[in-house]
Amino acid sequence: MKVLGTRWHHTARVDPKAETAQLKSRLVVQGVKTIPFLSSFGPTFTPLPRWDVATGGDTVFIKQPPGFEVPGREDHEYQLKRAAYGLPQSGRAFHLKVKDKLDQLDFVSLSEGVTLYIGRRGGDYVILVIYVDDGLIAGKKALVEDVVGELQEDFDVTFGGTVDGKSFLGRDISHDPQTGSILVSVKSQIEKALKMHGFENIKPLHMPIQPGVVYVEWDGEAIKPSEYLSAVGSLLFIATTASMSIHPRTLDYGLEYTPDSSPLRGFEAYSDQTGGACPTTSRSTMGYVFLLANGAVSWSSKLQPRVTASLTEAEYLGLSHACKETVYLTQLLGELGFPAEGAAVLYGDNQGANALSKDPQFHNRTRHLRLTEHFVREQVQDGSICVEYIPTARMLADAMT
Repeated sequence: MKVLGTRWHHTARVDPKAETAQLKSRLVVQGVKTIPFLSSFGPTFTPLPRWDVATGGDTVFIKQPPGFEVPGREDHEYQLKRAAYGLPQSGRAFHLKVKDKLDQLDFVSLSEGVTLYIGRRGGDYVILVIYVDDGLIAGKKALVEDVVGELQEDFDVTFGGTVDGKSFLGRDISHDPQTGSILVSVKSQIEKALKMHGFENIKPLHMPIQPGVVYVEWDGEAIKPSEYLSAVGSLLFIATTASMSIHPRTLDYGLEYTPDSSPLRGFEAYSDQTGGACPTTSRSTMGYVFLLANGAVSWSSKLQPRVTASLTEAEYLGLSHACKETVYLTQLLGELGFPAEGAAVLYGDNQGANALSKDPQFHNRTRHLRLTEHFVREQVQDGSICVEYIPTARMLADAMT
């Protein structure tokens, strides 16, 4: 039986409106040192990792915490009664425990693998989002307080009140009670990234990059890998989890969601691509943006998996990429109580790609396409999605490419 090491992890959690930080020290098991097939741990998959629940029957021994060794018994180990943070099976154990509790409270998980739950109480409902050890709950005040109280019977849940002035998963949230609008920004994340990499006092630029600049593979002096990867990772996290521009002058930019009494009629989907613009791979960058009630709710920007032979082909692959998100969001809205009224509309600015999504045209130029790349055509033919043309000047997804 392998005895796992332990270490202390110290963090300072800062509330955007608080003057002092909350200091926390957590004992972490060095689960990274477990070896598959040699270590004793069961299934590990979970969409919801945490640490403070039973180990699920596994026998795990750990070394004594640094600084807290028992005098005269320094060579002794502890046997865990709970799945400590860092163990491969901890997240799964917690996920199963939370799911069991929510099942008892008649909550239903929306879309397989997503930690979004909805509980119906009479004619009202409560929506619960859980991520790691943080969560958001939406509903009428009395219902929210009832659900929190029921969760506190089994979990150490701290109810932080309304979201106004709070931060959730790196998003700063403010609420205007007069208009009912909610503003979401990533100001604190940008400030943290700038400070971490020594850019908090840089001179502002009119734009992040000069027009016409093309970067190719770097062949100069190597940059320290850890610093480079840390900087790139910080920017990628912000760019992929928020649609705001990453620039010191745009710290206060955000997305504002304002209540609208008109019926919710589905989302607007936009798909675009660059056309082989990558100077080193000749691949295209494809992107999409989804709007719901005039607010962006989903977006993507990524390099296509292969080189395409034409603009039509590149746009067609982009439509299939956006189509997958269209299917998912349509299903999610239906589960939330807003079923689709007819086919979802996906906008593209290439007439050839739009035509190809409806019928197998241009056979000589498209017969090499993989079967999986015709996903959008299948959805169009069964009536789930309708691809429509929109002029390039009105293509919102252009910002993603």
